[in-house]
Amino acid sequence: MEGSQASSSKTRQDEGYWLHGFRDSRRGPALRIFLDTSAVIKLFIDEEFSDEVRQHLSAESTVEFVSSITYVEVLAALARILSLERIDRGDFEIAKDQFQTFWATTIVVELTGDIREHAGDLAIRHTLRGYDAVQLASALTFGRQKPLFVCWDHDLTSAAKAEGLDTL
Repeated sequence: MEGSQASSSKTRQDEGYWLHGFRDSRRGPALRIFLDTSAVIKLFIDEEFSDEVRQHLSAESTVEFVSSITYVEVLAALARILSLERIDRGDFEIAKDQFQTFWATTIVVELTGDIREHAGDLAIRHTLRGYDAVQLASALTFGRQKPLFVCWDHDLTSAAKAEGLDTL
């Protein structure tokens, strides 16, 4: 990730990705990463690009953020994957337990009235589905301290870029 910035005079820190107040004593400030559901599910189910998501989150100096709606979306996705027989009951229980551990250690952006209203505006402006608009509005709550937006939904990724977020 850093290598792709080598030719630019701007660093990720200059672009506002770094979370002030969270530091790793060996690496400096922590990288803010906002994950939508399509990225979170890749942590627990082997899919295309799962390794890429896991690699980005394995760095000691990252801080992960998710929207509160991600909880329901991930559990629903896991149940759907089970019903489609892409995993068996044992793998479902393991993935569910791993997700619960992840959830307990991740910073959750709660759905407030301001986020709800902003999501409505984003849904109209970018023709987003409802929960996708909530995901984007949640990621945009950081103002100038923008997170890296990690998502595998084309429409949502395009909207995030249009709103000034860098995406993975």
